[in-house]
Amino acid sequence: MKKITLTISALAFMAVGFNSCKKAKMNRETTTSEDISKAEEVMDDVFNVTNEAGDSKDLNESSTTNKWTPLAYSFANDTGCVTITLSPAEKQLPLDTFPKTLTVDFGTSGCVGKDGKTRKGKIKATYTGRFKIAGNSITITTENYSVDDYLVDATKTVTNQGKNSAGHTYHTITEQATITTPDGKTITWSSNRQREWIEGEDTWLWKLNSDSTWTWVGLSGIFDDVWEITGNGEGTNRDGIDFTVNITTPLHIRWCNYVPEITQGVIEAQPDGLKKRTIDYGNDQCDNEAVVTIGKKQKTIQLK
Repeated sequence: MKKITLTISALAFMAVGFNSCKKAKMNRETTTSEDISKAEEVMDDVFNVTNEAGDSKDLNESSTTNKWTPLAYSFANDTGCVTITLSPAEKQLPLDTFPKTLTVDFGTSGCVGKDGKTRKGKIKATYTGRFKIAGNSITITTENYSVDDYLVDATKTVTNQGKNSAGHTYHTITEQATITTPDGKTITWSSNRQREWIEGEDTWLWKLNSDSTWTWVGLSGIFDDVWEITGNGEGTNRDGIDFTVNITTPLHIRWCNYVPEITQGVIEAQPDGLKKRTIDYGNDQCDNEAVVTIGKKQKTIQLK
């Protein structure tokens, strides 16, 4: 009996040691941080495609402005690989018949954008009214949509809340998504955010001057936009571990080589049963990187 007791004790000790090593290894994992960054990137991309397509159909202004249709979009080098439709059509009288549904169809073969990403499938967006008018909203859904072979089944609602005390337009955002990785694993994501337009709101291809005149500034007037994001979220990473997310330092999103990129801010993530980790996006540089910190350990990850 003594011999058996010793053997059981030894096995118990080994099991504890094994579990401790396993827990230590899991505490160093960065999968949760990488999946959060992927979810942020994918859901921002869904809105940015919608926003740019909506611009070409006059949906983002306060009235019909007869904007030009671009020769190429940031999400499609060749306009022939994407079809953008609006129902009811933008020229249908009365012009302000809403709601309207915008469909961005990338087809099934793949459409490569200026950002180098390949998109397939459809993004559909229902506008309750022209989005620049406070109180109006956009509800976005996807249909067999993928970007770089990440399949995205998502719903996102963005509501224009008007101007805040700083005079900036701000939006409230709710989103839910199931993202399937190229190797067939699943990431789930849900979040509630507030986005404030902190730079570039008064420019497009023209800049509004203080005397109410306009100055031509070209494409720089489109790509000077900066948004600040606050809020929280939750989800499950590709390994099946649940997590919660809180933005502890507001995120900044700016254009980097035709791609909106998170360039500043800190996210705190708490995977179930593991140590908290922070994701630091840096000091507002277009470096496509973030630093994950878990305890005293740090790792730099690529955002896309």
